[in-house]
Amino acid sequence: MHEHELWFTALLNQYLAGPANAMISLVGQHAHDPAKPWSNYNAMLVIIVALCLSFSQTCSA
Repeated sequence: MHEHELWFTALLNQYLAGPANAMISLVGQHAHDPAKPWSNYNAMLVIIVALCLSFSQTCSA
């Protein structure tokens, strides 16, 4: 089943495909599609971590 690529995932795949492929190869793996190494799941994790970090900074100030 093919899932729809979210706009944030497309943005990451367009601008950060190279660094993502480098990180994946560091652990001895390879992406199924080197042009699109970011999945929707990983893109959403990036958003969640960014939100958690931004909220933790505002709550501690």
